[in-house]
Amino acid sequence: MPIPAARSSFAAPGPSAGEPRPPRSLGLRLRGGTAVFFLAVTLLGAAERRPNLLLVLTDDQGYPTLSCYGGTQVPTPHLDRLAREGLRFTDAYVMPQCTPTRAALLTGQHTARHGMWHVIPWYGTPWAPVREPAFRESLTRETFLFPKGLRAAGYATGTAGKWHLTNNADGNYVAIKAEAAAHYGFDYSAPPGPGSQNEGDKHVDYLTDQAIDFIRRHREQPWFFYLAHHTVHGKVSAPSALVEKYRAAGAPATGLHHATYLAALEHLDRSVGRLVAAIDELGLRERTLVVFVSDNGGVYQVYDMKPFTEGPGTAERLTVASEEFSNAPLRAGKGSAYEGGIRVSPAGRARLSPARLRPLPSTWWTGRRRSLTSPGPAPPPDIPSTAGVSRRSSAAARCRIAPSTGTHRSTNCGGASPRAPSSARATGN
Repeated sequence: MPIPAARSSFAAPGPSAGEPRPPRSLGLRLRGGTAVFFLAVTLLGAAERRPNLLLVLTDDQGYPTLSCYGGTQVPTPHLDRLAREGLRFTDAYVMPQCTPTRAALLTGQHTARHGMWHVIPWYGTPWAPVREPAFRESLTRETFLFPKGLRAAGYATGTAGKWHLTNNADGNYVAIKAEAAAHYGFDYSAPPGPGSQNEGDKHVDYLTDQAIDFIRRHREQPWFFYLAHHTVHGKVSAPSALVEKYRAAGAPATGLHHATYLAALEHLDRSVGRLVAAIDELGLRERTLVVFVSDNGGVYQVYDMKPFTEGPGTAERLTVASEEFSNAPLRAGKGSAYEGGIRVSPAGRARLSPARLRPLPSTWWTGRRRSLTSPGPAPPPDIPSTAGVSRRSSAAARCRIAPSTGTHRSTNCGGASPRAPSSARATGN
């Protein structure tokens, strides 16, 4: 009989004895690469010229989907332009699944510290003779998120789209509730789009419109907007006219690189073009940082779980049920600690020299607090610091993996079904 994974409560480790209190100013520090790089790059200006921040986070978009990262299936001129006029990060890593990446992004903490290394809610798989380590199912209202600091420093803060960081009355997978948004640092949270996020264009146009409207309303003050798209998470959906365009060009209706997937990528690229055009038209280009990134690698192959969910749970090898998009030359995809699951293709535009290439490692989850030039109140004193906690030791402590040399790029103790607890590390440069 398979042993179901155990769910238990998670308690984040507190600060070590004698550990320094967080500084009065809010922020993150670069450590071993770039930690939440858009904050560190952006908030270098004088306080009286605080820059605007637009973060566009997509769902399950793999590394080779952008032309500027070697993609050949779909032209992405607007995202290519974003990279050409700003930064391209060729060695950027996230978590293999969405909730851990989103939690690390907004808290600036290791997965082992914020506790949300597992996609929520608990789903009881993989079924294997192991028990999953404890994990947190919802961020608390008391958790310090960087939008709270930006808001306290005078920024207007807003969000639209996928939330997936609480599993309670404050919000769920689809969105954070408007009445709860302030508790997580947001002045405004857009209501969910019409119908289902799994139909039509997966709310890409609606969410983009929400972001543009927020920017217009707050253009006279510094603002931050977190636009979290549902695309290209399954069920993949896209405008029918674009789907027909790729069908006519020879893309299959189903299977690897199917027409709907390719159409969704083009539609997403167009939406980024609309965002950038709106910022430029409002005269905000010179003081706005735009960052685009995915929460994890793309879905390559989906396995048939019926032998476990409906059968005796004794299958020796699972079979592939469907395929979406190849992450080649990277191995595997979403849910895997291989490169295809954790390596993504960020692009950002700011007041920087054109075509700045950054080959240095960049991770969302290696940051710790440090003073930024934009002043603001101190983070709450009960927020645990990550100072002195190495990535290796924190990962090993939570995942029961043997300590080893090198740098942990990802900690995915559960992984996407049907994978067992896993981690990844890189040696050398």
